[in-house]
Amino acid sequence: RMGDGERSRNLLQEERHHFRSSEKRGIAGNAAFQEALSLHLCGHGDEVLVKFEDRAIRAASGNPFYHCSLIMGLIIVSYFKGDLTRVVNYATRLKPLAQAVGSEFLAHGLSIFFQGCSKLHRGNFEAAAKHFDTIAQRQHPIVRPRAFDAMGALSLCLQMLQQDRDAMRALRDLQTYARELNDANGIKIAQSWEARIQLLQGDLGRAASWAGYISPPPAFIELYISLEVPGITKARIWVALGTDESLERAYTLLQEIGERARSWDFTNQIIETDVLKSLALAGLGREDEAMKCLSATIDLAAQGIWMRPFLEPGRPMADLLMQLDNHGLATDFSRQLLSEIQARQVRQPNHALTGPDQQVALEAGLRKSMTPRELDVLELLAQRLQNQEIADKLFVSLETVKFHLKNIYQKLGVGKRREAVEKARNLGII
Repeated sequence: RMGDGERSRNLLQEERHHFRSSEKRGIAGNAAFQEALSLHLCGHGDEVLVKFEDRAIRAASGNPFYHCSLIMGLIIVSYFKGDLTRVVNYATRLKPLAQAVGSEFLAHGLSIFFQGCSKLHRGNFEAAAKHFDTIAQRQHPIVRPRAFDAMGALSLCLQMLQQDRDAMRALRDLQTYARELNDANGIKIAQSWEARIQLLQGDLGRAASWAGYISPPPAFIELYISLEVPGITKARIWVALGTDESLERAYTLLQEIGERARSWDFTNQIIETDVLKSLALAGLGREDEAMKCLSATIDLAAQGIWMRPFLEPGRPMADLLMQLDNHGLATDFSRQLLSEIQARQVRQPNHALTGPDQQVALEAGLRKSMTPRELDVLELLAQRLQNQEIADKLFVSLETVKFHLKNIYQKLGVGKRREAVEKARNLGII
């Protein structure tokens, strides 16, 4: 039951007695893992940590598969709660258990994955890269979405270490892997990772081209424990563009994603969205709101020492952290973040675009995002043709024209024909 913790919990409780026999311990392990997730979604994450820790102690001398499943449940809930210290401790406990069960068991790969996640979010990119590379080399089995995550995260770590070529090589490996599997979602995630890396490398035009249209907020399974959420990366790019329109678009999307993350108590994604939201608010001139949002997010992140979401934006976040100090809202953790960002700025060039360059990148991105047929429709719109007339001119159906118009409106951020024409002209698209 995707995102429906109450319903999932009730179903598991109804069927729990079927899993008690020793020959069904594998099923019992999977049920325990799902129970941990459903309890967290119902707002009982703290209860899970107490209850499952007790079960894990009692299961230590029993079936190792069941024991591993309990530990995995503890890892997932700790990660949702943003408690990276617990994540590391449980992942370390999981590794020898998983090895005892067998190399084909997914727990070993997940142990390495979550150790890598913890290092990544705490800004230890070199150590994180080693964990993710182990998974990228297919040394241990792991569920496919986490394999995509690990390969993309390896690229991110290498980029944060200023190893641009190695980062792109890791990214190409991910793209190849997703295509070989013919995995549509994997291909989409790889494209999102590519835009994120392009942004970090200062190629805002190409990143903006990918982010040129609005997509719906991510569903439960897309947020979950994902290291790459396309909607959040689009918001990153729109914030970096820095125009009033792109900032408003980013803020609206981040609000929607943040609300979903809060409804499922995903602290990991709340930190991610609110860091970017504070930047969007600052860019829109809503300084008091930005300071309030940033201060609350820093307090939340400090509990698990989450650093990477603040480090990734670079200089704009450093500027915002200095404003926080000016408002008397600085903390030891915010000063630690500022110090780390400033140290990174000394070691690497700043790729951020400002002023007219941002507008040029936005225009180039929108032009590239338009298909040839969409450009044809725009040209005919500019001639004041109606939908049926456009369909006749292009030898397509009326429904096809409506489909193209919908995409055009989304990419341009408008809702009417005249607005689309006017904006396309202003941007030099037609």
